[in-house]
Amino acid sequence: MSASWSTLIDTDALAAHVADPAFVVVDVRHDLAKPDDFGDAVYAQSHIPGARFAHVDRDLSARKTGRNGRHPLPSPESAAALFGRLGCSIEIPSEAAFEATSASTATISAHFAYLNAICRWLVAHGVSEIAARRQVAASFAGLAPLLHGQAPDFSELARDHATRGGTNEQFLGVLEQARVFDAVDSGLNQVLARLTRR
Repeated sequence: MSASWSTLIDTDALAAHVADPAFVVVDVRHDLAKPDDFGDAVYAQSHIPGARFAHVDRDLSARKTGRNGRHPLPSPESAAALFGRLGCSIEIPSEAAFEATSASTATISAHFAYLNAICRWLVAHGVSEIAARRQVAASFAGLAPLLHGQAPDFSELARDHATRGGTNEQFLGVLEQARVFDAVDSGLNQVLARLTRR
């Protein structure tokens, strides 16, 4: 059983990330009545700034044999080449690795809950709720450029931000002593077990 995906976002969310290098917008507009040139024409006329174009028949479908449907899935090699060209290729080598990758996305809510815990602590120490939210958002948004590389080394980033004898090192040590990261492993294993249960 594969993960359930929520694939739609609203226009506000898109606008917030239209210049974000971590996002790739692909225009795939298509008209079954005019399959050859509709998508290219409307893309040339107007499109979301920075969006790339992929043609449903030429790019997103395999060659038709007369027995494999209107838009047959491309081969894994063709798909990898396309997504590489579009700038959004992350190859997953096996179904097991795909399931693990799917499980890892279950941490997003916990990430925001962690930020909320910091906000609650600030409010408990006299900071207004609005100021606390702004402070936490600014602190973590400021780190986003560090994540835009091809494969950031998170261990190295953690070391770089944990100055010896400093407060980041102290706080990290508290979390390690509380075995928080072991709980992350355990939680992900439980999510993976749920996703792979047949």
